[in-house]
Amino acid sequence: MKVLYIIVSYLYSLFLPSKKIVYFCSFFGQFSDNPKYIYKKLVEFYPDINIAWCINKANSGNFPNSVKKVVFQSFLHYYYIYNASVVVDNNMGLRQYPGTNGLIHKMLFGRLSRKSEKQLNISTWHGTPYKCIGMDSLDFPKKCRFYHNADYVVAGCNLTYEKFKKAFGGELPIVKYGTPRNDIFFERIDVVQIKEKLKLPVDKKLMLFAPTFRKEMSQNGACQLDAIQPRKLLNELNNKYGGEWGIVCRFHSHVLTEINLTGLYNDSIFNGNIGDDMQEYLLCADALITDFSSSFFDYALTKKPCFLFASDMEHYTSNERGVYITKDELPYTIAYTSEDLLNNIMGHNGEIYIQKINSFLEKIGNFEDGKASSRVVKDIACFYLSKQKRQSYE
Repeated sequence: MKVLYIIVSYLYSLFLPSKKIVYFCSFFGQFSDNPKYIYKKLVEFYPDINIAWCINKANSGNFPNSVKKVVFQSFLHYYYIYNASVVVDNNMGLRQYPGTNGLIHKMLFGRLSRKSEKQLNISTWHGTPYKCIGMDSLDFPKKCRFYHNADYVVAGCNLTYEKFKKAFGGELPIVKYGTPRNDIFFERIDVVQIKEKLKLPVDKKLMLFAPTFRKEMSQNGACQLDAIQPRKLLNELNNKYGGEWGIVCRFHSHVLTEINLTGLYNDSIFNGNIGDDMQEYLLCADALITDFSSSFFDYALTKKPCFLFASDMEHYTSNERGVYITKDELPYTIAYTSEDLLNNIMGHNGEIYIQKINSFLEKIGNFEDGKASSRVVKDIACFYLSKQKRQSYE
């Protein structure tokens, strides 16, 4: 049915005016990431704009009641992809197709991904790339390219800007607006209220453990938590920083439905997948342990302690995706065993750490200022109200 939905929706777009609606899609059905923060800013300034969200039935309760909910891969989902006035996603466009330069792909994907003056397509990706993406990824098929319809994609630093250009063939306009999801770190927010919403304890300091996914499913889930020896970790955190600590485990959405987490959570280990939005967990966390996740770029803005743990770093960087930055260029300590991790935590020097973070942000050309969402909203409102695109978004 998917192919039929796409064809019919595409044909509608050729002959009918666009539907006056802004369609948001994040990770194909979540209320999260950059689209969420653009949406929040949009309704703050333009509460009467017609809005629809792509939802996954499993987490439909996370969405505001005021928005129209559209099930992922339904006919209406594809209809809005091709016919909404404005489409905002956190990939590289919802009409993105990997293909070759062959005649058939050029004719088919070239038409399906063709930009329209009747529609504004804004893409945000989903983080500063540490892992190789697009055509740079080790598993991207050779002799392939991306067909896309995005009018632009946002970047939050010069590193992102340069890697996007290369990874997507130099065809994608990139704007240096900042990363909308990182606006949260520049705002005054009631963290206690967020903790209560996420069912996290308000009387404990929290270590967020957020590993990325592995291709081999058996290497995801509880075994990732076991590898950091949580009981020993909690003891070291109590000794180093004082107070009572808990661990919040947030597993990657790619593997969440495939792993068994029965019996994992207790009075000191908490579920970090109740909410869709990773940024809220970063805001609540007093420290972070991750591996190859782009979350450590975002967390650097908070200046709070971050530790990298990756026993399989050499394998991952050489065989799964590849990375853009060597381990020596990162401002964080890297542990390959649980003992290394505990030693890194006990030896953490806050003053030296902040100096390293500041140097790192300068090196990657950071230009986050908390106003990224407002810049995107200005473009949305201009097009939605006047049907006028800028001559160039780059």
